[in-house]
Amino acid sequence: MTAAQNIAYGIKDQEIPGPPRRERAQAMLSLFKIEHVADRYPQKMSGGEQQRTALARALASDPAVVLLDEPLSAVDGETRARLTDEVVAVQDRVKIPFIYVTHNIDEATRLGTQVVVLQEGGVKQIGRPFEVFHPQSKRDK
Repeated sequence: MTAAQNIAYGIKDQEIPGPPRRERAQAMLSLFKIEHVADRYPQKMSGGEQQRTALARALASDPAVVLLDEPLSAVDGETRARLTDEVVAVQDRVKIPFIYVTHNIDEATRLGTQVVVLQEGGVKQIGRPFEVFHPQSKRDK
């Protein structure tokens, strides 16, 4: 499927007719600034464009919450930095909770308002990113 078809396919309500589906897909393409890939197939997109398309598809269905499991692990550092900024901007716009699974402390700090550290299947710590990743600073105050 093309990027636009993939995003339209992600819309929950399969009863929505063609034109409104395409309009919603176009809105998602615009939100992620990837209108230029609307007619491209995945193999003709960069890794960043593929990730943006996947995020757009996830949001096209108007979910109550979004779960992202290591969404930026397959892109280079420069693309990761740009996408992290874009995810922050999208979170601000859509006003729904994002659960972001990552092993990258920089991503967790940049994207999280709360961090849950899991170890061996259990919760080890919960708190704001700075408190979790810099606990000695909290004690020094």
